[in-house]
Amino acid sequence: MRWAQQTEASKDWGNLAVNKNPIFVTNARVAGHSYPAHELLESYAVALYDLDVSRERQLRAATSSTEQANRARNAGRLRILEEKERDLREKAEALISKCQTPDEREMLRMRYLMLMDWATIARVLYGDEPDFYDGKAYRHRALCLHQNTMIWLEKELRTEEEREDENT
Repeated sequence: MRWAQQTEASKDWGNLAVNKNPIFVTNARVAGHSYPAHELLESYAVALYDLDVSRERQLRAATSSTEQANRARNAGRLRILEEKERDLREKAEALISKCQTPDEREMLRMRYLMLMDWATIARVLYGDEPDFYDGKAYRHRALCLHQNTMIWLEKELRTEEEREDENT
């Protein structure tokens, strides 16, 4: 499954289209499996991207009467997107705070909350290394950190769910 975003024509998150932002394209899904941690972080990034696009359109709106009516309608949509973004951000931050190391937390924040690409993340995390001139190897290292972090988070979420089920 590819990274997805809500289209303008779609009112719910069930109708998804391919994301226009080339930074976020992932193919790391296994058919029939659910990845709640990854899905939460991706949904926050999509909400943030949608919010940015809506804000940009709001700023570009002309002063014609038709555009003013559209602007009022878009203002309501913008408020809804801002509320959704706030809610998802709180959930994403809570999930990220469960990570074991500062590098893991920072990597997830940069990727999903700041929408950075892997080259930039590698530069921030490993740019002080003496052999960083080969950024490709460190980009791979950042991707491996991401993969291992997501695997650990998914296991942690499953363990928490099992504990909750035992307590009820």
